[in-house]
Amino acid sequence: MGSRQKLSKRSYLWIILFMMIITVIVPLIGKSSAIAQELTFNDSTTSSQFNGLAHANRLLLISSGIDNPMTEMDESILLREAASEDTIAVVYDTESTSLKQLQLFVEITMAKYAIKNFESIVFATHGHYDGFCLTQDGCVSQKSIENPLFTDFWSNISKYAKNRIDLLGCYLGQNENLLSQLARKTQRNISASTNITGSLEHNGDWFLEVGKVDLQKTYFNEQVVNQISTISLADGDVVSNYDVYENGSVATVCVIAEGAGMVFTPSGGATSGDGNWIIENAFGNYQNIKTNAVIDYETYEPLASGNKTYTIDVGGTAYQITLTIKNELEVADQSMGITESASNNDVVGVVYVSSYDIADYTPNFTITGGNTNSVFGLSNSSAGTIIP
Repeated sequence: MGSRQKLSKRSYLWIILFMMIITVIVPLIGKSSAIAQELTFNDSTTSSQFNGLAHANRLLLISSGIDNPMTEMDESILLREAASEDTIAVVYDTESTSLKQLQLFVEITMAKYAIKNFESIVFATHGHYDGFCLTQDGCVSQKSIENPLFTDFWSNISKYAKNRIDLLGCYLGQNENLLSQLARKTQRNISASTNITGSLEHNGDWFLEVGKVDLQKTYFNEQVVNQISTISLADGDVVSNYDVYENGSVATVCVIAEGAGMVFTPSGGATSGDGNWIIENAFGNYQNIKTNAVIDYETYEPLASGNKTYTIDVGGTAYQITLTIKNELEVADQSMGITESASNNDVVGVVYVSSYDIADYTPNFTITGGNTNSVFGLSNSSAGTIIP
């Protein structure tokens, strides 16, 4: 009788242990399946390469947007294949990848190679004085960096980079304010180039002047990267191509600074027979321009409307062009309303503002005073202007 009771207790303990194992294992199976689905999904928009046997300690994130439309090869792939032995290089599709997905790619890569964090992370994307675009929804400027979307992104990226974040875009090192903002957001050292980053044939180099980072020795196989002659990480390649949809992207233009010149650098000796060029603002604004003619250009650094003159260089020939600054925003859902018992500081409406030059934002309007004849004073926390 005593031994039966002892066996019964033992059996009972085995049953409890079995149930505990089932409770732990089943969710893990589901989680593994979800991770596998994520990896399958992401593999369609990214490609990674790790050339070394040593422990990887650096991550190179390459935007497909650096591909030169005038060449048959993909410069993003060439750059990936030039990665050094201790660098994991990932190419992602700029057009279809969001900031959230880019962050997820980093996390999956770290899990894949069992990496806790990297010594440094480098972003290879087109750059110019005022900013750079990581993804379609991720164009970084002094204004957009304050957007909560960027705050969350950079906060997480800084956890994955132990010491430093490097930017391979051209001219970014000239914008000290932007680099300071990034350093403050990430609590990491930010390195960037003050000139053209890329192949010698494009008047570029592989050195970040701010931070004094030798890219060839840090991220690349020196011999391999020096053989690449078509890479330029400046928004300056212009092609003659008119068979595109309206607002289609055919080339990019870099405005370095007001008065310093807008520089066109046609690739492969491309010319425009009728003098017309199609350009795009890196933040999404497309224009048809003609040399020595007035063009419309909405800058993403808000300025008063008016004309500004720039010099462009087309195939070694200098031209003067005038830019007409418009600064027009698309505004939607402007309806406002209040209750009969509304008081000061009550929110009466939200205006949704979309723009090419800044991240979308939704200013709230509140009552500041007055209640006679349905006339109220309104305040906009985003410092916008109310037009009657």
